[in-house]
Amino acid sequence: MLRKIIILILFLWLLWFILMASFNPVSLLVGLFVVLLVIYFSVYFFKDHDKDESVILADLNFNKLKKFFKYGFLSLIEIVSANIDVAERVLDPRLPIKPSIVKIKVPFKNNSFLFTLFVNTITLTPGTLTLDYEGEYIYVHFLAEEHIESLSQRQLDKKIMEIFDIHPD
Repeated sequence: MLRKIIILILFLWLLWFILMASFNPVSLLVGLFVVLLVIYFSVYFFKDHDKDESVILADLNFNKLKKFFKYGFLSLIEIVSANIDVAERVLDPRLPIKPSIVKIKVPFKNNSFLFTLFVNTITLTPGTLTLDYEGEYIYVHFLAEEHIESLSQRQLDKKIMEIFDIHPD
C-alpha cells in the first residue's frame, strides 16, 4: 500500500513540475504541499467503499482512478463538441434555437457520486443546463431539440455505468 502512495505522490509531483516548468525550492515545496492536499481530499473518490466506509489513505484503488480519467477524457470531448455546436448556432442565424425543458430518468439515483457526476456533466456541456431533480428524475433545459437527441444518442448514463461498473437500480 505504501508503494502505491509513493508512486502516486511522485506521479503528481512530476505532473506539477511539467505544468509549472520551475525547479526552484519554493516551487518544489509548494508542489509537494499541493500534491499531498490533492491526495488527502481525493481519497474518498478512489477508495473501494465496499470494504469500509472510512477514508483511509493506504487503501487507494488505482482502477477507479483510471476510470475517472477515462470519464474525464470522454466528457472533455463532449464539451468541446457542444461548444462548437453552440458557437455555430450563435453565429449562424439559420440554425434553429428552440429551447425546451425535458424530464430525464437517471438510472443511478442511489449512488450520489454518479448522480452528481451525471448531472454536472450535463450542466458543463454547453447548450444544456440541469434545472432541478425530483426523485430519480432530472429536469434539463436544452438550447435546441437536436441537443435532446444528442444526449440520448451519446448515452451518457450508459457510459458512466460502463466506466464505473455500475448496474441500473
